[in-house]
Amino acid sequence: MSTTLGAMEPAATPVSSSSRILQLPREVRDLILDSLLNQGVVRVKSAVAEEPLFDLPYQTTHFRHQVRDLCFVLRRPCHARSTFSLPLNHIFSGYSSTGHVKVPFTYQASDQQGVHIPQLHLQVMVVCRQLYAEAREIFYGRNIFRFDSDLRIPSALRFLEDRPLESLKHIKSMELALTEDECPPEDATDVFDRDETSGERSMKLRYAYGHFTQLCAFLADRMQLRSLGILLETLERMRSRQRYPATVEDCIERESASPADVPSWIAPITRIRGLERVMFRSISRSGLLRRHAEIARLLRASVLAQSDPSVTPRRNHYDSDFVEMRLRLYSERFCEVDYPQGTDFALRCDSRNGTMESRACTFKMSINRADELKGEPRMISDVEQDEDQELWADYGYAVVACYSELQSA
Repeated sequence: MSTTLGAMEPAATPVSSSSRILQLPREVRDLILDSLLNQGVVRVKSAVAEEPLFDLPYQTTHFRHQVRDLCFVLRRPCHARSTFSLPLNHIFSGYSSTGHVKVPFTYQASDQQGVHIPQLHLQVMVVCRQLYAEAREIFYGRNIFRFDSDLRIPSALRFLEDRPLESLKHIKSMELALTEDECPPEDATDVFDRDETSGERSMKLRYAYGHFTQLCAFLADRMQLRSLGILLETLERMRSRQRYPATVEDCIERESASPADVPSWIAPITRIRGLERVMFRSISRSGLLRRHAEIARLLRASVLAQSDPSVTPRRNHYDSDFVEMRLRLYSERFCEVDYPQGTDFALRCDSRNGTMESRACTFKMSINRADELKGEPRMISDVEQDEDQELWADYGYAVVACYSELQSA
């Protein structure tokens, strides 16, 4: 293990029996290691591992500018990290005549600029083997590993492949962002399962680059995850004279008129078994509420740990025929009022016939959860307002965010 999320095991450093930190009780050492290594969420992103050679100087300059603008700058050498190569002209613009050139990418921990988070001190993991074993359990077991930046699927696979088996078994929580596109370019090579037969509206998974099935198999066969977060962004084709949804009824009416297929990418994910919790979040322009409910139902039926028939289900255990959802509608009204009244809804979808029940409420939302607040509506907090403005900037006119938290019995 290195201080840059590499794959090396620490050297067998001898430690004196009088080492002060090893003389402390294990509980105290765990508290120290937790303060050094527990960041809550560790975001892993992509970076250019090596600059390709160009024939002309201006091409090199142009490449470096784009690497910086796309946040692909490698902060430290990647001696112990695996790489993956992608065609230059599929990632960077202005290189139509250099299709044979490939760019090696790797992964690195995101610097998360502007966010107040504790700094990781991975150096403690190379002090000695005993501290490495204790620190590894805390670093991998108490953090959520999030892959939500560009090229997140191959980056996640390389990151996990570089972990030794003893480290992998400690990873309990992971979040993966997926992007669907209703109209991917015909020459796009990053699409998963392009040849899959589809109906009128078929959303294709983007940025897979042939690694998605392999990643899901890795999660299923070599890891012992307890919690998985799926953050799904769907890019829809807007029809002429089609208005943006402002109510739950608008979402349902639009989806009924033009339903979307259940995605083919769900099949590899359902190989994963034994999870205790799945947090599924979808973002789109129209909501696709029934589709969200069907994906949530499939996930609940396949990846969650099955209940023991001899154990009495806990109170308020879910009914397998229904899917609970929490919905927020962002629309043009958001820019005109301090708080978007009436935009949060709790929904309950009957998977047998697709009917939905809804009630207006108020949520405090973050990237991986939505908690209902009791009492009078309140002003949006600064953190939440920043997230709202980011969604608004990405989508422009309207966006629907829907959450489902699925738990085993």
